[in-house]
Amino acid sequence: MSIWRYFLRAFSVKGIKYGMILLLIALFLSIIAIVPREEDSFDGILKDEKITLNENIPEITFTGIIPSELKFLNIMDREYKFTLQQNETRGFKTDDVLEIEISGEVRYEYTTLGYPYSLLGIPAFLLFIVGILLVMKSTSVYISEVTEEIKEKSKKH
Repeated sequence: MSIWRYFLRAFSVKGIKYGMILLLIALFLSIIAIVPREEDSFDGILKDEKITLNENIPEITFTGIIPSELKFLNIMDREYKFTLQQNETRGFKTDDVLEIEISGEVRYEYTTLGYPYSLLGIPAFLLFIVGILLVMKSTSVYISEVTEEIKEKSKKH
């Protein structure tokens, strides 16, 4: 019997088969848990203000009402300055932005993201643990059975 037959036969063992199914379900649930969804949209006018961003804002768009200057402070304490002219619109990614200081007057728009299915991560983790334990236990039993089978075959020859 070739090694591939032993490998394919392993998937007929109940513990390995059910453990792999649990692992696939855990993978599916964990992928669903990390999918973001747009929650709320906000807009308004800021004039000579400093705002602190939360981490659920992926992008923010500013439109200059009057010529304005925007200063972005990122995680590494670096400042980036941008100038907006009247009626100029510009979108900014806020990956590493902590604060934005506005000198002038701008209109802002942003949408927050939420993770409504994040609680699915808990059962995914539990299914992952149970699946790994089932696969490991069943694999060790299967390997010992195959080893005994190979020893018996070698004694016959």
